[in-house]
Amino acid sequence: MGCNLVGANKATTHKKKPVSAASARASAVPSASAHSDHAAATAPVGSGSAAPNTGKPRYALPFAWENSDNEPLARTREFAKDLLRDNQEYMKRGPKFFEAFAKAQHPRSTVVTCADSRVQNAAWDVTPENDDFTIRNIGNQLETSAGSVEYGVEHLGTAVLLIVGHTGCGAIKAAMSDKTDLSPTVRHEIDSIALPNEFIGQSSDAAWAQAVVANVHAQVKTGLDHFGRYVAEGRLTVIGTVYDFRNDLGKGAGRLTIVNVNGNAETPRLEAFVQAVTGGSKGARSDSAPTTATSLDTTRSAEQIAKTIEDLPGLNVDHPQSEH
Repeated sequence: MGCNLVGANKATTHKKKPVSAASARASAVPSASAHSDHAAATAPVGSGSAAPNTGKPRYALPFAWENSDNEPLARTREFAKDLLRDNQEYMKRGPKFFEAFAKAQHPRSTVVTCADSRVQNAAWDVTPENDDFTIRNIGNQLETSAGSVEYGVEHLGTAVLLIVGHTGCGAIKAAMSDKTDLSPTVRHEIDSIALPNEFIGQSSDAAWAQAVVANVHAQVKTGLDHFGRYVAEGRLTVIGTVYDFRNDLGKGAGRLTIVNVNGNAETPRLEAFVQAVTGGSKGARSDSAPTTATSLDTTRSAEQIAKTIEDLPGLNVDHPQSEH
């Protein structure tokens, strides 16, 4: 299906968010009547309360007591605490870190990925600052964020347009299923995901994973339709990938797999691409791709590697020349 994107970035660690202290405060939680008195005495509540002299709704700050860690206010408080604490930790990088990109951004990649909270840049770039111009929406679609994508590719001049799909994508699952229960706005976004008919009505995890890949191929095609001139000129490379945190593709949980480069999805060509960009050892091959008869000697010169890639079957020679 594709090849591993072998990253050279340094390793990173992931912290575990602390558990809310709400349950530890249970004995201190005031009664319902005390709660009401406290809220009334400290802040106006509810959307029906009009702010003085403005005529606009005024809302209470979310600091009321709660009885469960899963209540919205408890989750809000814990998130806000983490937000402020993590920002303080991030600031420890020091002024010089921020000075490097304080006045302008120079990203190498325009990244279109899903809004799913389980999908974050750290999975493929542990240093995304001033490197990834990231656009997120449901289904990692180019058309629903066309202006932002165009800004990254044309205005910022990124060398890469990276599409990151992911296994377990709810938008793809919805596109495979009956969408009548979705709200009109959500359905409108889902309707722009064009999957092959073979996936419609399917429910297996295997079909779901393959539909994710199919959507990435479709998004690469959209990118080539819009920016094919830049690709033909060698100014842009469109790379389609799948981030597999569920291990649905069987290559290891958390694997980022390249499935398409500039419209080329043939395994031998993708293997050649990965070896060329990573400088793999002689005879090395990606452990994420099916076994093939192709083996490249990546100790050779860049010109020799390029010639080998050109000679592989399935070369996509049709470069769209769309105007912008």
